[in-house]
Order: sequence, then C-alpha cells, then structure tokens
Amino acid sequence: MPPWGSTWQRWYLRREFDDKKERSQKLKERGIGVARHMYFYDERKRVQVRLQRADPLIEWLKDRGPEQQIALNALQKARAKQVEARLLKLGWGLADIREGENHCDEWKPLVYSTKPLKDQDWKAMLPYLVDALESARGVRIKEELRSREWDRESIVSSWLYSLIDQLGPLDLTLHWKPSNDCLLRDLKDPSHPPFYPQGIERQDVSIHIPPMPPLLTWKESWSPELKELIEKDMPTKEFRLKFQKKQTWLKKQYFNWRHDLEASLVQTLPAWESLKPVVLQSSNPNFKLMVANGTGASVGPSNRLSLNLRRLLRADVRFSSTRRGCLWNGVHYADETIRNWTIDPSTFTYNILFSRITKAILHELQRPDASYLEMRALGKSFLCCRCTGNPVYRTWDDIVDHYAFENEWARIFYQAPIKEMSFPHCLDGKHEKPLVCLVAAQAQVLSSETQDVA
Repeated sequence: MPPWGSTWQRWYLRREFDDKKERSQKLKERGIGVARHMYFYDERKRVQVRLQRADPLIEWLKDRGPEQQIALNALQKARAKQVEARLLKLGWGLADIREGENHCDEWKPLVYSTKPLKDQDWKAMLPYLVDALESARGVRIKEELRSREWDRESIVSSWLYSLIDQLGPLDLTLHWKPSNDCLLRDLKDPSHPPFYPQGIERQDVSIHIPPMPPLLTWKESWSPELKELIEKDMPTKEFRLKFQKKQTWLKKQYFNWRHDLEASLVQTLPAWESLKPVVLQSSNPNFKLMVANGTGASVGPSNRLSLNLRRLLRADVRFSSTRRGCLWNGVHYADETIRNWTIDPSTFTYNILFSRITKAILHELQRPDASYLEMRALGKSFLCCRCTGNPVYRTWDDIVDHYAFENEWARIFYQAPIKEMSFPHCLDGKHEKPLVCLVAAQAQVLSSETQDVA
C-alpha cells in the first residue's frame, strides 16, 4: 500500500518499468524517432486510463491512512503501557519512568513499537531501560534536594527581612545651623582661630548604619548553627519546626550584631593611637546632629551613641579589605565598612597610611578630633597648597585620596620609606607650605575669574 503523508506518491510495478525502459532504449538505438514518439504517446494514454480506473482505489487508500495510523498508535500505546506496568512492578517510580525516555536514545524505538511485548523482547530491552531510569532518578533526587534547600533558604530569608524591620537601622544626619545661629569662633576659647572661613560651602551629611549584615551576602553572615540547619536535608515541614525553636536564640545574636562588629572594628585600632570618641555636637557649635532609628524617630543626642561607634566616626579612622579577590575594595569609613562586612574581624584592617594623612590634615585645620561627617559637610572647600597647577577644589574624601596617591607614587618612584623622603606632598612638616587650606565658595569663584582674565 502506498504511504500516506502530505504528498501522495505514485507507485509502479518494477517489471513494467524495466520493460518500458528496454523498449525505449531499443527504439533509440535504431534511430526510429517517429516510432519512439508514438510509443511514448501510446504509453501516456495507457497510464492515464489506468489512473482514471484506479481513482476510487486511491481515494479509499487515502481515507484508510488516518485510520491505520490511529490503529498503529493504539498498538504503540498498549505496548508502552505494558512496559510501564512491568517497571512499576519492579519498584520504579512513575516520575522516573515518564522521564526515562529523555535519558536513553533506544527508549522510544524499544518501547513505542507496534509489535506485541514478548518476554524475549522484555529481557533484551530491560538493561537499556534500567540505565535510563537510574540516570533519571539521579537527576530527580538532585533537583528535589535543591528544591528543599531553596525552600529552607527562602524561609530564613523571609524571617531575616522581618527581623530587619523590627530592628531598624541607625541614621545619623549632621545639619548646619542657620547662618544667624552659626558661630565662626569657639566662645569657650575666643583666642581660638575661626572654625571655618566666612562663606564656606555647607552641606548636610547623612550616613546609614544597618542593623544587620546586608542581605546581598546574607548567607555569609549566618551563624554556624544556622548554616548547619540549612545544609542538613529534611522535609520543609520538619525544618520549619526546628527553625522556630532556634529563632529566639538567633534573634538575640542579630540584635547584638552591630555592637559586636563595632567592638571588633575598635579592636583593630592600634593601641599607640590616642583615638578619643568624637563629640559630634558640642565640639563644634555650628552643627546639629540628628540621630534616628529606622522609623525616623529620634533616639536622643549624639552622646547617647556608643563609645565604640563614636570612635569609629573619627575622620582619621579608616579601614581597608584584607580579603584577596574581593569586589568591595579600597579604603572606607566605618558606616561603609559596617554595610559591607560581617562579624569576621579578619576581613578588615585599620589603614595606617590614610589615617596618617588624615591626622596631618586635621592638625593643620586645628580639628584633630573631628568626625568625618563634619569634614564632609564642608563640601568642595579643600585646596591642596602643595600643587603648582591651577587650583582644584576637593571634597574631604578627595583631598585625602589625593595625598595618599601622591605619597604612594613617591614611595614607588624613590624606592625608599616615605618618612625618609622630602617631596612636595610629604607629611613630615618640613615643607614651607601647609598641606591644605579651606577656601570659601566666593573666593573660589574670584580665583577662577582671575585665571580666566590672565
């Protein structure tokens, strides 16, 4: 029977085809062209007549094709059901059986055959099926393990988010007082020079100190007990019960996280340094400090902050990473360090070079115990007095980075310890020019205009 499909094919008897080919070849060899053309003409008419007579049969066969395909599909499904029943009887799971054909190229031709399933066929195909089922089961077990682990991590993550809402961050904002309330001099010591030049740039500065490690790296901040609970495979329902029993203890640990980290940071400070806690408000009457928790409510004056945190807010206390290959690198103040690190003290260290530069600049500004909030509040008012080019007015962080770069470049260039060198940006006090000066905004504009005229 001709095959079915989108295109109906015409079939011929082989003996008739060979006979017609032989007669055509003989006529061609004799060179009788007219007889050959007449022969082809007669044969075409004969074929057309045959096709016309065969039309009913062809239509019947076309209608018979889908019916036959349905019958073949039924045979294949029946055989597949028999194979499935035998595999279930051997103890294999239905999920693995349904997935098995994706792990074995021989599965479909062996299982979805139209032949009846005989014991001999079953023995021959069973090794292939078992290999595929073992592979499918291995993949399923791994996926189920990972799915349960994701469920456990999701439960912990949701709980941590809710805990953050309960704790709330600590927000510090240093405000400039209105101009008519600002004091350019220290009233307790009238002989003290002005804090800042008249017309200095003023910026309010805020920092955000989180109550817990950032959730971007929250797994790194888990306690060993919590990690052990997460990594142990168990049903999700059982995990919920065990996790609930540990929540009280875990909550206490996270409540103390920020204070413990502040203490760890303070322990990294060198013992020979005299690093008094800053007094953010009374040390400079030009500012007012607002301290609020995560809800925006005030939690009291700045002296209510812990002594450790007030030490960490000093402008001359900065930290750098000790972890190789860490994406978060550079030198940072306390709030940035707390936002990016866990309780592990080995991941940060007190940066001596930056702190030495900062101390020298603060000494010239006569603000040795100032906070970095106060220095940042001065905006782009810092001018390096050692540079010989056009003046560049910098922020507090920029001026410190500028001197750090110049000192590091000098160390590499001269191949000697910085303390033994004399160069334009050295810190030893032997240079005739000061390190920095504060320039009011109006004076900066006049300086730029003077350069343009020149």
